[in-house]
Amino acid sequence: MKTLIAIKSCVRYHARREAIRKTWLPGIQGWADHRFFIGCNIPSASISDEVTRLDCSDEFKNIAPKVAGICQYALCAGYQLIFVCDDDTYAAAHRLWIASLHMKEDYVGYLRVAPLGYNNEIPYAQGSAYWLSREAARLVAKSPLMKNGIIDDGAVGQALYGTVPFVHDDRYQPGPMPFARYPQKSNNIITAHKCLPEEMKRMHAMVQVEGL
Repeated sequence: MKTLIAIKSCVRYHARREAIRKTWLPGIQGWADHRFFIGCNIPSASISDEVTRLDCSDEFKNIAPKVAGICQYALCAGYQLIFVCDDDTYAAAHRLWIASLHMKEDYVGYLRVAPLGYNNEIPYAQGSAYWLSREAARLVAKSPLMKNGIIDDGAVGQALYGTVPFVHDDRYQPGPMPFARYPQKSNNIITAHKCLPEEMKRMHAMVQVEGL
């Protein structure tokens, strides 16, 4: 399937994007495309993998419309499978590829069970790393729930609740301590979260030693 690795970022996090480009991102070449999604009203970048013209704010508190914009972009470009992640997420690229080959579900990630009074008590996949099918992306893109002022992953959960199955997969670790559980030969973990540039480089070196 035509696959997009969609990385949420913002204009001030250039160092995070560079860390990803120099670590795990080369490993997706040949089986997926990637784009960094930044925001609206940003001067056109000379870097071809940055999408800077989404109709949304670049502020973190307004990130839910950015995810809707990611889905709109993916749909218009003909992608059938979208992996959404943060710019501080590390992915073991080969394992991510294997996961993509077996992906048949609409919405897969590390599911959070929303506590009473939070996110309308609707579960959602942790926003650091999750998969959307084309159908799920279509539902997210058109949902009025993808609005400013709500956590983006919670908004996705609300947009999809009751329409597609939610599939929990703890191979996509949510953090906050990335080196507590990360991709190693002794486990099946695919992603680790909260990897700032130096942690990203350190983790990549460790994963390479593991031979993953």
